[in-house]
Amino acid sequence: MNSEAGGMDPVFKALADPTRRLLLDRLREQNGQTLRELCERLDMARQSATQHLDVLVGAS
Repeated sequence: MNSEAGGMDPVFKALADPTRRLLLDRLREQNGQTLRELCERLDMARQSATQHLDVLVGAS
């Protein structure tokens, strides 16, 4: 396995989840939202959003 390709695994795993892609879309639409604002728009608990955001941050 190519080490460069293996390094992309966390990115693909993070982007495979539709909720995380939605979070990224919402952040791209309106950058600088607070966690509360982001959760209100997605009807999601703050803890759930934080877990998804942690996965995205870890993949970057």
